[in-house]
Amino acid sequence: MSHELRSPLNAISVRAVDGVGFPPPSHAQQGNIAQILKAGWHLLKLINEILDLAKIESGKLSISREPVSVAG
Repeated sequence: MSHELRSPLNAISVRAVDGVGFPPPSHAQQGNIAQILKAGWHLLKLINEILDLAKIESGKLSISREPVSVAG
């Protein structure tokens, strides 16, 4: 499932960056490219979290309770 989710996202991100060439992108295009990349990183974070949950539910990843310093 990881490959099926990440490959299309990778293609979008790479295409957004590859589109930057000659002539240089306009100011508006630079903003659009930045939005695409920001959304891509956000989506990748969500995908990773979903995959982690799937591992936990399938028993392939164990979690344990541990004390955490709130001040740290």
